Amino acid sequence: MSSQKNQTSARERIAYNLRELRKKSGVPQDTLAATAGISQTFLSQVETGKNNISVDKLEQIAGALGVDVVDLLQPLPV
Repeated sequence: MSSQKNQTSARERIAYNLRELRKKSGVPQDTLAATAGISQTFLSQVETGKNNISVDKLEQIAGALGVDVVDLLQPLPV
């Protein structure tokens, strides 16, 4: 696997994509957190890249958003 200097981390991609998908769907953080079975504080920390997230929690959030986990890992727009 080759690394690129300007490549964003998975945490940064998840934070960005989660925030954008949630906003597009019009779902407030507290509602998404409750639907996903996590705290709003934790969701906020994931959206800002301040907290790491397990694959299981990522699946819970993706399910609550109605998207596939892979959607949360997409590269950032250029």
